[in-house]
Amino acid sequence: MYTYTVQSAGNETEVTLHGKIRGLTGLAKFFGKMLGGTFEKACAKDLDALKNYLENESN
Repeated sequence: MYTYTVQSAGNETEVTLHGKIRGLTGLAKFFGKMLGGTFEKACAKDLDALKNYLENESN
């Protein structure tokens, strides 16, 4: 489950992504923890791409 939080920060807008993966058991849970850092980096990359897109659309 992903939740985006959008807040006004002066003349800027701050977008924060919160995510949770539920229902993993056994090996899936084990590998999920191992891949957590990789998944976090991918989400950060997605947020950067969203930022770039929104900034370019407003010009």
